[in-house]
Amino acid sequence: MIPAEKLDSALYALSGVVVESRAMAVNGRSSEQLAEVLDFVEYLPPLLAGPDDETDGFRAFLEALAARYPEFGFALERFDAEQPPRQWWS
Repeated sequence: MIPAEKLDSALYALSGVVVESRAMAVNGRSSEQLAEVLDFVEYLPPLLAGPDDETDGFRAFLEALAARYPEFGFALERFDAEQPPRQWWS
């Protein structure tokens, strides 16, 4: 799980990763690259909801994703921010 004080930032980061993944697909990135990104993404939701504090693990996955695909660096920045913009989901 992600503690309540980081949950909105984690969701904001995850949302951005999904949106950027879609952009990769639309912009013709290879299916292998998209599959690799989704390999990272599939591990994030369980870290949000598990019984143990997975803040460090969640951040580590975002960091690894950004190291492999720099266009995802913004997701790490979103997670590290104090809090997401007000009503980022709207």
